[in-house]
Amino acid sequence: MDTRTTPNGWIHKGVGQTWGFDYKDHWGNVKGASKIPLMLDCTWVAGYPLDTDTPTPANQYYSWTSQMSRYCFWRHKDIINTSFMDGSTHAVRLADLWTLKWHRSFKPQHDIEMPKWENR
Repeated sequence: MDTRTTPNGWIHKGVGQTWGFDYKDHWGNVKGASKIPLMLDCTWVAGYPLDTDTPTPANQYYSWTSQMSRYCFWRHKDIINTSFMDGSTHAVRLADLWTLKWHRSFKPQHDIEMPKWENR
């Protein structure tokens, strides 16, 4: 799998750059920037996580069953390197990706159970 660091697709409002995702959910002027992911380890050029996405099961680890799975993958054990709209950077636990504010309508989830990927 080719991995790279790419932006959260919800952060820009460029004309023609929304890839079919609702324009009203993209960020513009921002409050709470320390909870909005900017750049993350990723398996594709961008991702548009939804609060309805679920973790990828271990037997489908490399498939893209959701937009969140582009960021939620076993690379640094249980964490992903993340920078935020306020300029801060830190490691985020994979299950905590659902607690971030990916887009304006994203409802953070705090009860995500991750599959066991340790044997990958």
